[in-house]
Amino acid sequence: MAQQTIALGTAANDGTGDDLRTAGGKINANFTEVYTASGDAVARANHTGSQAASTISDFSEAVDDRVASLLMAGSNVTLTYDDAAGTLTIAASGGGAGISDGDKGDIVVSGGGATWVLDASRIASLSLADSAVQPGSLGTLAGLNSVATGNLDDNAVTLGKFQSVATATILGRSTAGTGLVEPMTPATAVALLPVATTTLKGLIGPFTGTADQCVQGDGTIGSKLPGATDIGTNAAPVVADSLIVKKLSDGTHGYSTGTQIIAGLGLATKAVGINAQTGTAYTLAATDGGAEVTMSNAAANTLTIPANATVALPVGFICSVTMLGAGVTTVDGATGVTVNGVSGGGAAISAQYRSVTLKKIATDTWVMQGAHGAVA
Repeated sequence: MAQQTIALGTAANDGTGDDLRTAGGKINANFTEVYTASGDAVARANHTGSQAASTISDFSEAVDDRVASLLMAGSNVTLTYDDAAGTLTIAASGGGAGISDGDKGDIVVSGGGATWVLDASRIASLSLADSAVQPGSLGTLAGLNSVATGNLDDNAVTLGKFQSVATATILGRSTAGTGLVEPMTPATAVALLPVATTTLKGLIGPFTGTADQCVQGDGTIGSKLPGATDIGTNAAPVVADSLIVKKLSDGTHGYSTGTQIIAGLGLATKAVGINAQTGTAYTLAATDGGAEVTMSNAAANTLTIPANATVALPVGFICSVTMLGAGVTTVDGATGVTVNGVSGGGAAISAQYRSVTLKKIATDTWVMQGAHGAVA
């Protein structure tokens, strides 16, 4: 029913408006319409308009209570609803994302869930692409940012797994202090190596000598071997039995024959020394090392090997003794000297023009070899 409006007339008491009965009927009809639609109040279900929440009494309280009833506490989660303050506090307890320590198969969890370690056997089965390992990093391996070295098998990372490098690149570290591996140029690597000295192996510095000089073993500049012949860069082939010697000053080469090398080292005229003894007694001296001692006398004669305390001949001392005369030569060890295992032992050279060799192998221990009788 449409709203009924009471006609008031044009002016008061002019008889043009509704009479009292008609006006009362319209009032009753309007109220009947209202009460019929809502009962004691306007039915919420039939309300089609909008209304601000602030105009509805207890709206916020009703919402708070409803939310508090919908949320439920769970494992490691607590809810605290303060109705007076209008707050709802959600708190969580525990740790490790709920993961307990222990072996989970491929992963071992420890430290209350803080540390996860992938089994070494699992890592060994993973596949790395070529050039996957960059200098200073293992890259990303199956989602891991790093892998403990103890979890990698020996020889597991091949050279093919390292990153590709440019030609003439050396892997090392030139930056001061301990750190990651770096690619280096040959010049950078050479700068890290020491220069050779008389006591230290190393690089030989730039050649500053002349064309007739060469670099010696201790890194210093010295003369070439005598007789060396310059063959230049495009000369004829080197003669047979020659030793090539490079001249670093200009890049050309020289050669020396074997005879020239021997002469240069002073070996061509070197001969064994002869110590000719004609008496009946002689004691070895330091000057007899590498020499030949001849004993020439018609009567019996003796060569004595001295104790180390008397004549400190070096271990490794060697000399030869030859009996030139008709008198028998006996080689005797002094007191405390062992000869062929016999303390103070000695023996006679077996015949004229025969020889023995004496070798000192320890402080007072000697070996006699050659033409001699039994040592006693």
